[in-house]
Amino acid sequence: MQRLLDRLARTISRHPGKVVLLSAGPCLLMALAVIWVPRDLAFLSIMNHEYPLVAQYFEVNTQLKLACQLPLLLEGSEEALEAALDDLVPALQQLPQIDRVMAEPPTEWLTRQAPWLVERELFDAWVRLATAPEDKQSAQRLQDGLTAIEEEYARQRPEGVRLILLQMARDPLTEPVGHNGFSEIEAATQQALEGHDVAGSFAGLAAISEQDQAKVLKRIQLLTPITLVAVLLLLLFVERRPTRLAAVAAPMLLALGGTLGLVGLIAGKITVIEAFFGMLVFGLGVDFALHLIVRLREERAQGHSFDEALRLTITGAGSGIVAGALTTAGAFFVASLASDPVAFHLGLSGGIGLLLCLVLMLTLLPGLWTLLDRRTPAVPPGTMSLPLLRPLARFSSRNPWLVIIAAVGLVAGALAGSGRFHFQDDLGKVFSRDVPALEVQDRIQDLFGINNSPWVSTAPTLEQTRALAAEFEAEPAFVRVESAATLLHTDLDERAAILADAAPAIESRRQLFAALQAMPMGFNAGAARAGLELLTTLQGAAATGPPTVDDLPEVVRAQLLAPDGRFLVYAYAARPTMSGQDAREQRLTAHAIDPGATSLLMAIEAMLRGERPWMRWVLAGILLVVITVLAVDLRSPRWLIVALAPVLFGTSMTFGLLCWMGMDFNVMGAVVVPLIIGLGVDDGIHVVHRIREYPGPAHEAAVSVGRAIVMTTLTTCVGTAAFLFTDHPGLESMAMVLLIGLPMCLLASVCLIPALVHALRLSADSQGR
Repeated sequence: MQRLLDRLARTISRHPGKVVLLSAGPCLLMALAVIWVPRDLAFLSIMNHEYPLVAQYFEVNTQLKLACQLPLLLEGSEEALEAALDDLVPALQQLPQIDRVMAEPPTEWLTRQAPWLVERELFDAWVRLATAPEDKQSAQRLQDGLTAIEEEYARQRPEGVRLILLQMARDPLTEPVGHNGFSEIEAATQQALEGHDVAGSFAGLAAISEQDQAKVLKRIQLLTPITLVAVLLLLLFVERRPTRLAAVAAPMLLALGGTLGLVGLIAGKITVIEAFFGMLVFGLGVDFALHLIVRLREERAQGHSFDEALRLTITGAGSGIVAGALTTAGAFFVASLASDPVAFHLGLSGGIGLLLCLVLMLTLLPGLWTLLDRRTPAVPPGTMSLPLLRPLARFSSRNPWLVIIAAVGLVAGALAGSGRFHFQDDLGKVFSRDVPALEVQDRIQDLFGINNSPWVSTAPTLEQTRALAAEFEAEPAFVRVESAATLLHTDLDERAAILADAAPAIESRRQLFAALQAMPMGFNAGAARAGLELLTTLQGAAATGPPTVDDLPEVVRAQLLAPDGRFLVYAYAARPTMSGQDAREQRLTAHAIDPGATSLLMAIEAMLRGERPWMRWVLAGILLVVITVLAVDLRSPRWLIVALAPVLFGTSMTFGLLCWMGMDFNVMGAVVVPLIIGLGVDDGIHVVHRIREYPGPAHEAAVSVGRAIVMTTLTTCVGTAAFLFTDHPGLESMAMVLLIGLPMCLLASVCLIPALVHALRLSADSQGR
C-alpha cells in the first residue's frame, strides 16, 4: 500500500493536470446518467413488497386507491358554510388532481328510500300507523325512531362544520412528496373560501406528509445559512486560503453525482434513500479531506517542500484513509445484499459513494492543490494548535490503567440505563410536532367517527357482505362499520309484500290527510302535513320497489363498491393511530374476522415492527468485513482491538446516555448509526496508523492525528446541530445520536487508544504482533 501511495503522490506532483482530468472525467460521465435514470421519490419505493403485509395492502390499494382519500373539514357559521360550499364544490370538481368530491350525503335519495333503509321495527311501526292511526304505541315508536334518525343525522352533520371527502387522482404513496397534487388542491380550496369566513383544513396521508415537509424545509432554509457560515469558520481555522478550501468541494460533489448516476444504472432508478447518501458523503468526505489538510499542514510546518509534504501526506494519512474507507464501504456493500429496498439502496449508494470519494480525495484533491501551488505558491502555515488535546493524550499515556478502568466504568454506567430503552413506533410522534393534519384527523374522528386508516374487506356477494359487516359490528374494537349492507337489508322483498298489501289503506289515509290539510280551520295543519309526507313516502317506495345495487347514487356506489363490482366493508377503530403496536393489535383482530382485510396500518406495522430475518446475517457480515479488513491492514490482534476502541466506546456510550436521558429511539435516528460507526472506525484506524509510523511517543502521534479528528467532529456536529431546532422529533433524534456519538469517538481516539497502546505495550515496531 505504501509503495502504491508513494507512486501516486509522485505522479500527482509530475502531472497534476492529467491526474485531475483522469479522475474527474469518469465521475462526470457517470453523473450525466442522472439525467436519464428514472427517479422514484415516492414513499412506495422504499417499502419492501416481499413482506406479506405490505404486498397485501398495496395490492388492494392499487385497485381501490385507499390512500387517495383526502378529508377536508370546513368550520364556520351555517349560513357561511352553505355559501362557501356553493363556490368550493364546483371549484374542486374542476381540478384535474381530483377524481371525486363527496360534499353532501344524497339526502333526496335517502328520503325517498327511507322505508327500505330504516330498521325493521321502525318500518313495521310506520306501516301500522299508516293503516291504523289509532295505534298509539306505533305512533310513539315511529316518533322515537324518527327523532333518533334526526339526532344521528345531526351528529353526522354537527352545526358549524362540514366534512368533504375528496378522492385524489394521484396516489400519495406512489408520488413524490410535493408532486401528488395536494398543494394545488389546497391552494384552490383556500382561494374558493376567500371572503366566506370559513376555515378549511385537511387530514389524510398527503396532507400530513406535505405539511411535515413544508415545516421542516422552512426551518432548515432558515438554519442552513447559519450552519454553513459556522462550518466555514471552522474550516478556515484549518485552511485560511479560500481557493484551496473550495477545492475540497469538487471531489465530494463529483462523488455524489457519480454515485447517483452509477446507482441509478445498477438499480434501475434513484429513490429517496439516495438523498441520505449526501449526508454520508459530506460527513465521511470532509473527514478524508481534513485528515489530508491537517497532515499536509503539519508536514509543511516541519520545513518540507510542497511536493515532499504532499508525498508524505498521501503515504502517511492516505493509508489510514484507504483502510477506513474500505472498511466502511465494505460494510455498506454487505447491507446492499439484503432484500429490503432501504438497506439495498443505502448500502449500494454508501459503498459506491465512499469508494468514489476515496479515489477522488487521493487524486483529484491533491491534483487541484498542486495546480494551485504551482500558480500561487503559499507560505507554509504553522502546526495547528488545539487546547487540551496534548494534556489529555499525555495523561492517558502516563495513567493507562486509570483511563482504561474509567472507560470501562463509564460504559458500564451508561449501559446500565439500557433498561430505559424505548423505541418510538408511533409515526405521528416522529413527524413535526405541529402538523395541523394530525390534529384535524383526531377532530374528524371525534366529530364523525371515521379516520384515514379503516380496515377494508371485500366480498363478492351482498349476502357475504352482510355476514362480514355483522362480524365487524360485533367486535368491540371497531366502533363504526360501513357497507352496502347498511343500506340494503335482507328483508326487502318481505317489506315490498307488506307495502303491497297495505297499499289501499295507505291511499285512503293519504287522501284523508290531504283533505284535512286543505281545511282552512279546525285541524292541526302541521300534523296533517307531516302525516301526508309519511304516507306519500310509503306510497312512493311501494311504487318504485326495493332499491338494488344499481339504484345506489353514484357517490355512494363509488364508496361501497370496488371498480370490479366487489362489495366493500369499512371497519373503523375507536381512534386513528400511526403506531406499529396498535396497528399489529388491530390487524390481529381484523384478520380473525377476515384474513383478507387490509389497511394502511399494515404497511406501518411492517415498517416499524416487521420481522427482518436478513438483519442478523447482514450484521454478522458487516462485523466480518470490518474485522477482516482491519486484520489484513494491521496484521495484529492487539492493534485490531485498539483500532476498534473508539467505535465500541462511542456507540456504547451513545446508546446508554440516550437511554438515561429518556430519549425515544426511532427509525430516523437509526439512519445516522452507519455514520457513527463509519467515523468511529475511521478515527481508530487513523490514530493506529499514525502511532505505528510515528517515531515518538504514542500520545504525540495521537495528538498529531487528533487535530484532524477534532475538526471532523466539530464540523459534523455543527452541521447536524441545526436539526435540534427543527421541532421535528425524528431529525432531533438524528442530531442527538451524532452530537453524543462523535465526541465520544473523539474522546476514545485521543485518550483511550494511547492508554491501550501503553497497557498492551505496543509500539511502532510491534506491527505484526
